[in-house]
Formats: sequence, C-alpha cells, structure tokens
Amino acid sequence: MPLDPARLAAALLHDCHTRLAVYGSLQPGEQHHDLVEDLPVVARGALAGRVTDLDGYPVLRLDPAADRVDVVVLAGAALSDRWEELDRFEGPAYRRDLVIVEVDERGGVLVASCYVASGA
Repeated sequence: MPLDPARLAAALLHDCHTRLAVYGSLQPGEQHHDLVEDLPVVARGALAGRVTDLDGYPVLRLDPAADRVDVVVLAGAALSDRWEELDRFEGPAYRRDLVIVEVDERGGVLVASCYVASGA
C-alpha cells in the first residue's frame, strides 16, 4: 500500500509540541537542566545544523548541509504549560522551531520543538 503523504505528515507531527530537542544547557547534567528535569529522555538523536557560541552559550543554526548535532529529546504533556516560561528563559536570541530529529541509523525520525538561533 503506498504511503499517503497526509497520513505520514500527521504521524510525524503527532505530539511534536510535547517533545523538546535539547543540545546545550538544558541537556541532562548541564547548567539549566533544572528547568526541564521532570521531563524524561525519550530519544537521543541528531539533526542537521551547527552549534556556535553566543555570549558563552551554545546556539544552534539549522543547516541541512552541515554535520549532525547530537540532541537529547525530552517529552511530556507538562511542556504545553511551560512553553511561555521556556521562551522567556531562552530570550530574543533564540526562537522555538520544529525540527526533524534522526533517532536511529535505519532512518527513523521524529519531529520536536527546539530552540535555534533567531536568525537561523
């Protein structure tokens, strides 16, 4: 049976706003993980981009031609109540965007929110 593009898109986007891909200070064991420590790690993966420095903090710039950046995906329904707080924490230098995270070597992917450079 051929893949229906609409069903595939719906499956990829299902629950994407309850997932957060982190690569810097929000990762487990890092400086600001306490803001999301109640969210379990549901996947480890990578996405296309490069991390640069912004005033001592890492910032992701999306770039399909770049190497892969390792990320940890956190998830939980509690995120829907926290987006405003996390957006304020990240500030104007970052924007929350949907990204495609490669989660295994067989081509498995999921869609998650991620804070990237606001100019990315």
